[in-house]
Amino acid sequence: MLDEGQKKELKRYHRTAVFAAGTLILSIFLYGVVAFLGAASVRDHARLLEHHRTLMYYAAGALVISSILVKRILLAAKQMIPLRGLTVSDIERLAVRRLRALLMSLVLCNAAAVVGLVLYFQGGDITDFYWLGTLGLAGLLLQLPKYREWERWTKENIA
Repeated sequence: MLDEGQKKELKRYHRTAVFAAGTLILSIFLYGVVAFLGAASVRDHARLLEHHRTLMYYAAGALVISSILVKRILLAAKQMIPLRGLTVSDIERLAVRRLRALLMSLVLCNAAAVVGLVLYFQGGDITDFYWLGTLGLAGLLLQLPKYREWERWTKENIA
């Protein structure tokens, strides 16, 4: 259904998505290094009130769950590009749409780890960062871009 030039264009955007996802995954580990380096100064801070901490956990969970919903909503509308007039620029337009949806969902997952880091700096409990960083990382790993999914979705948008 897709010729070689069109597949090449789709793969180019897919590689960009993989790079972006990898960068966001690495950023969570960088947050861990920042948390480790800031451990001494955090110990002196007052403990964060427990109900604020609980609200932040719920907020981080909502970020990860909403990331999946945002991606589905952004990709739900089909464009139905006619196969006969399909060009590389049509594939590029579809790939950019898919890339934007993926990046928005990945950034929301990454935000859960940032919430964990903020909680750690405010409250001094490293387990906040570990739990929320793991939650954000799990969300990122679940949404890693797979080329077969990109190709399937692109074909679904071609009439």
